[in-house]
Amino acid sequence: MDELNQEIYEARQFVENADNDPRNRLRYLGLLSMNLHTRYQQMKSVRDLEDAIRFTQQGIEGLEDSEPRRFLMQNLGIMLNDKYQETGLSTDLDALIAVTTSLAPDVDPNSTFDGLSLHNIGALLRASTRRQVAPEDRDRAITAGRLAVNTVSQNHPDHPTYLQSLGNQHHERFQSAPSDHDIEQAITLTRQAVEATPSDDEARYARLSQLGFQLHAKFEFSGGPSDLAEAIDTARDATKTIPSSDPLWTKWISNLGALLSHRARETGTMGDLEEAIVSARKAIEVTSTDSSDNIEHLDLLANHLHDRYNRFGALADLEESINLLRQVVETSSSNHARRAEWFDWLALRHYETFQRNHEIKDIAEAVSYARKAADATPKGDLDRTWRLSNLAMLLRDSGVSSVAVLEEAIAVAQDAANVAPDPSAQRSVLLANLALRLYDKYKQKGDTAGLDEAIRVARQAADATPSGLSATRGRQVGERYPDRAVILRNLGIALDARFERDGNKEDLDASTKCYREALYSTSSTMDSRINAGRLLLAAPSALERGDTIYSDAKAAVDLIPLSAPRSLKSTDKRHNLSRAVGIASDAAAISLSLGKEPLLALELLESGRGVLASSIQDIRTDVFQLRKDHPNLAKDFEQLRHQLDSPKRTKQLDIPSGTSVETHADERHQAHAEMERLLGDIRSQPSFERFLLPPTEQEMCQTARSGPIIIINVSRHRCDAIIIDQSRIHSFQLQELSFHGIVERIPKVQSEETLRWLWKVIVGPVLDAQGLKTTPDADNWPRVWWIPTGPLTLFPLHAAGYHDTLQSTTAIDRVISSYSPSVKAIINTRRSVYHNSKNKHVVLVPMDHTPQLTRLRFPNREVNAVASLCMSHGIRPLEPDPEREEVLDALVGSSMFHFAGHGGTDPVDPLQSCLYLRDWEQYPMTVGSLLETNLSTSAPFLAYLSACGTGQNLDATSVDESIHLAIAFQLAGFRHVIGTLWEVNDAMCVEIAERMYEFLLPRGFDDASVSTGLHLAVRALRDQWVRNELLPGRNDEGQRNIELRDMEPTLGLWVPYVHYGV
Repeated sequence: MDELNQEIYEARQFVENADNDPRNRLRYLGLLSMNLHTRYQQMKSVRDLEDAIRFTQQGIEGLEDSEPRRFLMQNLGIMLNDKYQETGLSTDLDALIAVTTSLAPDVDPNSTFDGLSLHNIGALLRASTRRQVAPEDRDRAITAGRLAVNTVSQNHPDHPTYLQSLGNQHHERFQSAPSDHDIEQAITLTRQAVEATPSDDEARYARLSQLGFQLHAKFEFSGGPSDLAEAIDTARDATKTIPSSDPLWTKWISNLGALLSHRARETGTMGDLEEAIVSARKAIEVTSTDSSDNIEHLDLLANHLHDRYNRFGALADLEESINLLRQVVETSSSNHARRAEWFDWLALRHYETFQRNHEIKDIAEAVSYARKAADATPKGDLDRTWRLSNLAMLLRDSGVSSVAVLEEAIAVAQDAANVAPDPSAQRSVLLANLALRLYDKYKQKGDTAGLDEAIRVARQAADATPSGLSATRGRQVGERYPDRAVILRNLGIALDARFERDGNKEDLDASTKCYREALYSTSSTMDSRINAGRLLLAAPSALERGDTIYSDAKAAVDLIPLSAPRSLKSTDKRHNLSRAVGIASDAAAISLSLGKEPLLALELLESGRGVLASSIQDIRTDVFQLRKDHPNLAKDFEQLRHQLDSPKRTKQLDIPSGTSVETHADERHQAHAEMERLLGDIRSQPSFERFLLPPTEQEMCQTARSGPIIIINVSRHRCDAIIIDQSRIHSFQLQELSFHGIVERIPKVQSEETLRWLWKVIVGPVLDAQGLKTTPDADNWPRVWWIPTGPLTLFPLHAAGYHDTLQSTTAIDRVISSYSPSVKAIINTRRSVYHNSKNKHVVLVPMDHTPQLTRLRFPNREVNAVASLCMSHGIRPLEPDPEREEVLDALVGSSMFHFAGHGGTDPVDPLQSCLYLRDWEQYPMTVGSLLETNLSTSAPFLAYLSACGTGQNLDATSVDESIHLAIAFQLAGFRHVIGTLWEVNDAMCVEIAERMYEFLLPRGFDDASVSTGLHLAVRALRDQWVRNELLPGRNDEGQRNIELRDMEPTLGLWVPYVHYGV
């Protein structure tokens, strides 16, 4: 350093001496400037750098065009670039641009000196991308870069660098002022840079990364799917090329996930979304928790999971998304630029949780985060208006509802829509939000002008939304607001309201058009499409649309099974399927109205009803023949079945050791995808073409060999009986039955008048049509299976009739009745094989005293009577401790289960209906827990549920799924179940049980003996009722329900007993 300092001192002395020879002075100027620059590089003294620049400029001024002058100009460019890096001042950038552009026209591609000039141009471009520059500065930088690319040989080692830099500069200009030209130039140049870079050159990684981001940006701008596909391919190439130890790999794997998630939203391709989730998890695994990149990865995973929640409805995905966003907020700085955005997302996702669970704590959390989001957004920012609108919406649902709040919500939504760019996807959803608030005002105040305004604004929203694509391409908007299908559906609802007000058929036609377009919006969420389909099929004018509405009906029904994939828990399936209630019945009614074959209507019913039960029975199907013919396929099926149907019977969540709840959920989604592929392989094998597919007409007719299967389809359009017998499937319209008439009868379902009405409008005509007109001989009772739909599932078809006459004008005097949720359920149960064994036992659970519930007098007497009868026929009784796990353990290897005690029907969530055991307050034996219980390998014969309402479902949104305790036991593996439609009398339970078992046990475990035994027991008690003209009053002490019911029992106590089975 001392030597360098001495040289600088001597050169400075010589330069400052005016008497020296000018030619020697120029030589010393060059030496002085170079030494000063060298000392700057070592000591980082900006003064040295400034002096070096000043002396170099003096040297250049003393030279005419010559090789030494270009040499000094190149050095000056290097020094100016260093100064710009130090200061970031636009004046330094201007000087750098001026020097490099003055050199570019005269460069020689093969010259070492000119290579340095080109390096300066590249440095200029790279430097300019690190700061916000004026448009004219960027334009000049691009001009300089273009000169560099055009003048250097393609074989020059720095040529790919200049291509990359110029491409990056076009991308930067595109970001500040979007144009097709700039993004196309950026992609072309960067692609050339990638192609010119050897595969083993580390620079290739950065160039691939740049190309991927540019392709993504082009897709965001123009929407071309080929651009997104190339971006994804580029990202995949990068993740395979870049070592996983390189920090750039985590950015790439995360970027790949973002691209895949985007394509999944646009196309509905769920394989992309699953890969996106895996990619995000990998990025998190290899990123330090204190890294700023970790926040980005957590944020992306939260969004991917929310996308999957929107697609499938798994509550676990929504909950994990919320937890991840909380981590993002907790680990980010308090002044992070996106903090308000994360608060907003947390608010809306807690609101979604509230919509699922209806718990006050969730809406309270949503409001709290919405306030934080608004407070953290600067005044004047468009997003603040948006977030205030969200807050107003949440306040209304939180109970802080008032006209003033609604008016404020409308004003805020109006302001937000006014300032949004036009046209833009953001404006479309803001207009949709405003339209919803205006419609709320109409509903709350009856403001007819408000309804007209709501329709006008909703039309603007729909017109501003790109057809066939998501309403919101950008992640920020798309994560928070509904897509085109939702906007169209809401417009349709408002148009329907105006049609009801004014009767203008144009509004009805317009609403139909909205619903239809929403139904076919394939990139929209399943929820929005199903809702649109339900409204479309339920429209009074639906039948006027001929074959078009039939095609729409098929399309809507086809969506229903897709909304409840095997990967979902039963709770999620029930929630998703509740949105489709009535679709299948309306579709079947439309089909029959158009004169289609009854088989087609029946196929629609089988596809769109009983989906939850069907999915459970399918996964538990017997694969004996498959194992025999194709053992490898059977092994794969059983492995996937274990992942999708592993019982969760323990009191702790059954998750494999070392596996998180989150990755367990991912594995279930992956297993579902693999199962779909496997089923395709199985169905490609001879004799397995129909494996787990809906039954054919021949299979359904064969199922009716023991008696006709009678489906009563209930729709607002019409009601029909569809009858399957051994030779054909036929139907006829029930002219006197209507949806409205059934609903009106629900409060009087437990009345003798209702039994007469059921006979007149349904059961009598159906049995007459089947030739079942008289009471049969004692040993030749015909059987029928009833499959009611819609609200008719609450009614006792088996008890219909005029019981006060001596003529055969009752169902119980003509046939033995059984029930089923679907034809497929009967077929699946028939296919299962009951293995009779002397080693099997009967599980008996008497609950005369249940914590917190009314004491019952007769359960012990009932169970003792059953035990005595079983022992007399060599069947060992077993009475486990009356707690859930002990009872379920005892059921393994049993032949029968008899429960006598309290049962409860949950009117809101049928999965929470339960049998009340001793530990019911902590571990209730609910429908939900039974659906996760698989006893099919031991194949128990009979579950006798002597409790109230075990065959009852009071949730109107779940009637198509027949979710109740009796069905739950059948799905758990029982071949037969005896249950009840409502309250039962404690004392009468003993008598019916004794009569039934006295008939069943001497005949062995014969299918027909269960239904026959129950039928004869109930008919005997019916006869007593008729003879004695019993009019039972209410006896709360003797009824096995847990609360007083709204409906007073005013008919025979024999009526509620029903049989499910074959």
